[in-house]
This record gives sequence, C-alpha cells and structure tokens, in this order.
Amino acid sequence: QVHDVVTFNTLDPDTEVTAWAAPLIFNNANVDLPPGESSSLDFECTLELDEPADLRFANGHMHEWGSSFRMTHVRDGVETVLNDVPTWEAYFRDSPPTDYFASGAFQLQAGDVVRTACNWMNDTDEIISFPHEMCDAVGLVTPKLNTWICDSDKEMNP
Repeated sequence: QVHDVVTFNTLDPDTEVTAWAAPLIFNNANVDLPPGESSSLDFECTLELDEPADLRFANGHMHEWGSSFRMTHVRDGVETVLNDVPTWEAYFRDSPPTDYFASGAFQLQAGDVVRTACNWMNDTDEIISFPHEMCDAVGLVTPKLNTWICDSDKEMNP
C-alpha cells in the first residue's frame, strides 16, 4: 500500500514571492524498445524563449528500463553538459540525479539547443512503448511564470 500526502500553502505574490520559477520540459514519446535489446534515442530542441532565463536545475526522466541519460546545451557550437547519468537506476524514475545552478550561473537564450540522449535495456520479451517508458529532460528556469514544453514532434510550446 502507498499513501501520499501533499500540502499546499499560498503566498501573496506582491509581498512574499521573491522569484518566479517554471518548469522547462523536453519530451520525446516516440519510444518503441525492441524486446531483449539495447536501444537509444537522441533528440534536440531549439529554444524559442521570449527573453533569457536562468537555468536553476536539470535532470532526466526515464522509467525502469533506462540505462543511461545525458542532457547537454549547445550555443555557438560549444556543447556543455547539464546532466549526465552514466548508469540509470530504476528508482531514478521518481528521484533522478539533479544538477543545480546558482542564480545567474547558467543563462538560456533564444536559439540555444538542448540535446537529450536516453539509452535503455529492454529485458522483457515484449516491445515497450510510451507511456511505460519515455525520454524526458527537465529544467527549472527563473524568472518565468509559465511552463515551457519542447516536444520532439511539436517544437517549442510556451
């Protein structure tokens, strides 16, 4: 049995909020893992941000068949690793290794590219597809109010 509890408190946006933050999500649901084989999927998204944003953390999301994950940032041909997990563990699904960035330390700009690379090992005798497995990269950006989603099929979607 599982029991979850979530408690929400509200803040006065004029007096108690010091910085607005929003998720930045990179998603690819085109996952079809052949039975008994290793698979990989790489995709990239070009940021179409209306203004620069500070990246505050970066991590990945896969399920129990993940074997490794990597998220990188590219600007002007220079690639920077944002999150690298060479050995993915099943429990990372809900608590992934996360890289944190101080305010102002890593700024994202329009035209930047984020690359996501996922690798899996399907140890079953059936094809595994979305939503049972997926390849997502996640960040938190400030100052933003709205979630930004870059779906590999639909491009940037503020």
